[in-house]
Amino acid sequence: MTEIRERFGDDGTPHCTPPHSRGRVRSKPIRVLLSMAVAMLIAEIAWSSAAFHAGSSGSPEGTIISTSVMGTGMSVTGVIKVQGTSLTVDGVPIQLFGVNDDMGFIYTYWKDYGRNYNFPTFDGTISGVSSADQFWQQYFRYFLHYQQKVAGSTCSTSTCNPNPNLLRVTVGWDFGGEDSYNAWKSDPTGYFADFDALVKWAKAAGVYVVPMLMQSPNDRSYIWEYFDTSSSRYAHLVQFERGMMAKYANEPTIAMWDVYNEADVSLPYWPNHGGFATFKAWEQRLVNDVRSATPQLLTLGHAMTSAYYFFPNDALVSAYDQTWYNAFTGIQGVDVTHIHVYGTAEGSSNVYLVDWLAQWAKAVGKPMFIGELGYNQYPGPGPVSYGHWPWYLQVWRGEDSGKSVGPVAEMTWVDNGRGAYSDYPYTGSLPNYPSGGVFDFTASLSSGAGSAAQGNSVSTTATATLTSGTTHGVSFSASGLPSGATVSFSATSCTPTCSSTMTITTASTTPAGTYNVLVSVTDGALTRTAGYSLTVTVPAICSSMNYPSTSWQRVWYDAALVTCLGDGPDEPNVQFDNNWAMGTVAKGRADDIGFRSSRTVNLPTAGTYTFSAGSDDGIRVWVDGTLALDRWVVRSYTIDSFSQSLTAGNHRFEIDFYEGILQAEVSFTYTLPASGFDFSLSLNPTSTSVAPGSSSSTTLAATLISGTSQSATLSASGLPSGATASFGSASCIPTCSSVLTVSTSSATPAGSYSIVVTATGGGLTRTAPYLLTVSTSPCPPSPPSYPSASWDRVWCDSTLTSKLADTPDQAVEQFDDNWGLGIVAGIRNSDIAFRSGRNLSLNAGTYTFTVGSDDGSRLWVDGTICADMWVNQAYTEAGCTRTFSSLGSHAVRVDYYEGTWNGDGGQARVRFAYTGGAADTTPPAVGSIGPTAAVVNSPTSFSVLANDNVAVSSCTFSWDAIAQGTMA
Repeated sequence: MTEIRERFGDDGTPHCTPPHSRGRVRSKPIRVLLSMAVAMLIAEIAWSSAAFHAGSSGSPEGTIISTSVMGTGMSVTGVIKVQGTSLTVDGVPIQLFGVNDDMGFIYTYWKDYGRNYNFPTFDGTISGVSSADQFWQQYFRYFLHYQQKVAGSTCSTSTCNPNPNLLRVTVGWDFGGEDSYNAWKSDPTGYFADFDALVKWAKAAGVYVVPMLMQSPNDRSYIWEYFDTSSSRYAHLVQFERGMMAKYANEPTIAMWDVYNEADVSLPYWPNHGGFATFKAWEQRLVNDVRSATPQLLTLGHAMTSAYYFFPNDALVSAYDQTWYNAFTGIQGVDVTHIHVYGTAEGSSNVYLVDWLAQWAKAVGKPMFIGELGYNQYPGPGPVSYGHWPWYLQVWRGEDSGKSVGPVAEMTWVDNGRGAYSDYPYTGSLPNYPSGGVFDFTASLSSGAGSAAQGNSVSTTATATLTSGTTHGVSFSASGLPSGATVSFSATSCTPTCSSTMTITTASTTPAGTYNVLVSVTDGALTRTAGYSLTVTVPAICSSMNYPSTSWQRVWYDAALVTCLGDGPDEPNVQFDNNWAMGTVAKGRADDIGFRSSRTVNLPTAGTYTFSAGSDDGIRVWVDGTLALDRWVVRSYTIDSFSQSLTAGNHRFEIDFYEGILQAEVSFTYTLPASGFDFSLSLNPTSTSVAPGSSSSTTLAATLISGTSQSATLSASGLPSGATASFGSASCIPTCSSVLTVSTSSATPAGSYSIVVTATGGGLTRTAPYLLTVSTSPCPPSPPSYPSASWDRVWCDSTLTSKLADTPDQAVEQFDDNWGLGIVAGIRNSDIAFRSGRNLSLNAGTYTFTVGSDDGSRLWVDGTICADMWVNQAYTEAGCTRTFSSLGSHAVRVDYYEGTWNGDGGQARVRFAYTGGAADTTPPAVGSIGPTAAVVNSPTSFSVLANDNVAVSSCTFSWDAIAQGTMA
């Protein structure tokens, strides 16, 4: 069942890259190697399964299995959801079956109207269409034909024609120029005309859509830039995907979003960049970056069955077993696992290969999408080397007593040796779309919440979507507005499906607060509503530039530097590097934010200075009123430099900066003329928490930048009452260091204090901030409680000395809190910790508990230590196994701390998870055992190599073929 595929080239396209070469082409030598390898793999599996054959589906070849068939029209309009290994709509299980189209959307965007991969024949052209709307209208009439043709049919191993209600379609592509990103960014009208027409006519035909958001030729080096998360290509991909997901987040026609197609098929990139572990970390990062953009289902396409070729010698994916399956599918945030299957092995002796996949999917507990299926006889009779495969469809759809464990999309419907799907290719007349029914529609808003300052306005788009019947006019209105506010619509009435822009304008006297506005759409008899949360704020005050000499004055705006957010926080250091990463920048915003800033800088000597300014995204720098640097663009972090000859003394500097989305960073440094003395000042750590009457220390470093070193005198200011500061050395000659100790008295008031550490020498003054928190609340020795509905967390400093806060808690039972470089729990980004407890209700069985952290963590189960990693470290996991004899409640405790920068980049993350359940006294279905017979109910010794937990009387236990000892 390995992936061996070929698409014919397309010499007719005027575009720079033949589209059929994208990631779906294998050269003949590679196909031969893959054929040999998969033959060996299947042989090995078949041999090893002689004694441990997984339970078959119980469906012998030729057995007829009845299948439910959806109607020819859209019978449901709710969003598809996951329930176990089933997909459901409004709580009712649904089986999805369909086909792929790699080029129909792309050809249509290129205005090559009619061309597509499916209709009326493979790589065919639908005639008589001259727009995206006309093309997709005719395209889905073919689905209507096949829906009518197969209605009521049954499925066997030789003839299986399920009802077609799914299209997996490429809508994101890169043939060398970031094509879909640029289309979406630069030509949204053309791009969305294509996509909206696709969704419109799919819905009319009762077809769900799986948009594939990136399909590229993965063997090309420019595509590998996507695998570098610091690259602009990756940033653009995330912007594109989040933009698409957010725009269509409420569209029920989208079954799920396919985030990236076959990133595992990327030789030689992954083997040369860390192998499978690096690949999986990249996939998890991509899902993390887009997951919050939509509540809809996410999936991620994998070739998967070719893993032994694309990840050679990687133990995680070297076999066809549960470990292999889990390695590919264990991605947090992915709702539907995803595999591509191509092969020729069939018949009753090969049913177990499909059974195993179904069993592994059920073990994971998620549906598995066979996103590409093809019978790939090579050479074959068809126009392409993969076609309709009735045997596999019959076996897969019959799994789990006919409920199946996931949807299927065949790569094509052509006859490649096992017959074509239904009467494909069909070239006759086509049915019309279903009509009639009672008029009905839905009301929705593009954004359900918005904010406006007093005297300003905010807008959202209201949409009335026709769901049945013959359309006629409806009108829009809104109620629940605060006093002084008014509402207007760009169109007060329209005919569904249609939209109108709603604008709410506040008065200067409108009271600040949050108001629930109700948007109503009615035809006089039928009314549909949608809620909108309006927040009215007091306008922020943004000061003009005043060029202070002790700090960078910063006045904050939105990214366009139009909407005022307010003054401060400022930046105390003349030279700085503010790296917020994905965390909060200021004013509660991580994105869509910027500042104007000014400072008077005293330069110690005349000469040519070199200034460097870095930004992600845009930056501008003025020196004495003259624009010296202009990089007002969207980009990943980049440093630009310029030189100017300046006199000694005061000079006025201005810096404008903005951040769009994702990573945020801005920096400013300069070097003195070659003969000038200069140095920098830094502290490690930069903050501390102490109880009254105690002390804490930090190391000060004065680093020579240029010139001949001169002595620098050290001091500290801003201390609270009763506190003193002392230096190991009151002065030093850079490069040098000194230990600063801050001591408090029993009378020092509780609070947070910004201490300024100063070094003065050679006519220069350098400062560094040190945050001192004095807490009268000691950190408790244990979690406050062990509730059953959430983790009760108490927050402390990293030494677990001083209590900082009682919240936030964590409601998710198995959690992964990955703050990165951002603010932890809204409190601080370093020197922070928590103690937490929760009661878990667990069935009888054996469980594996896991804790992971950066930096330290400890895990207890029922008061007994399970894992102890109380050290500064990059993210690491540990755990233990516990066996429970009966159903009961178990107290679980997790302690965690994030210190200061220790070589891991200052990342902060903590994770807790567990697996397991009822004890299984049967040897695993996949693995080997010797001797081949053993009595499990009495003390017996035997060896096991398994991919899951086993419960036996006694055994010699091995992991990855390394003996671990004997258990009894």
